[in-house]
Amino acid sequence: MNSSTAPPRRKLTKERLEKSAERNTIPGSKPDTNSANVTRLHRIRVCLSPEGGTVLLEGVLSVPLCADSGATWNSMSERVYGKLVAMCPGVASVELEKPIVCTTVGGDLEVTRAVNVHITLRAAAGPVSIGSPVKCLIVPGDLEESLLGKEMLVSIGIDVDRELEMLAFQGQQEDSEESDEPEVSSTPEMELWWRKLSSAGFRLTI
Repeated sequence: MNSSTAPPRRKLTKERLEKSAERNTIPGSKPDTNSANVTRLHRIRVCLSPEGGTVLLEGVLSVPLCADSGATWNSMSERVYGKLVAMCPGVASVELEKPIVCTTVGGDLEVTRAVNVHITLRAAAGPVSIGSPVKCLIVPGDLEESLLGKEMLVSIGIDVDRELEMLAFQGQQEDSEESDEPEVSSTPEMELWWRKLSSAGFRLTI
């Protein structure tokens, strides 16, 4: 593989940046009720490992964590929220000014409430506390996990969309080569990304 060849991803990156600017909000900020009020809560392939992939809510409730680069919002299920309130009665949800339609794997769900919570990510490398409260949608259902959206991932230095594009491009190039070609080492940028994910307790499943 020619290591100087750049991935043909300029148009895709531009489109994603435009879409991200339209639909993403900063965690802890007020929902944009002037937008179409449609968000995505897809669980994708990049998740924290079972050994260290948990999030501590308000210092009292530990739940599995799914990191989703395609989600507009952070979220938790009604089941997780109920457990949190039982353990920390001071936590209270707020009504959204306008309902948000969440597109999930199982279909569309209407979300009417959100909650601000203090979270601590507990990964293999150790705990990472988020300084200010994080706004999470309360999604109907009983999933035993909390979902971390794209803005939060970026805030801790992980741009998963960009790195998955690089990984996919690298895989396509390797598939097109002869099987007896010498193995090509990953780029320094990819190696840095893998070290960053590994140190945080992430794993990548295809």
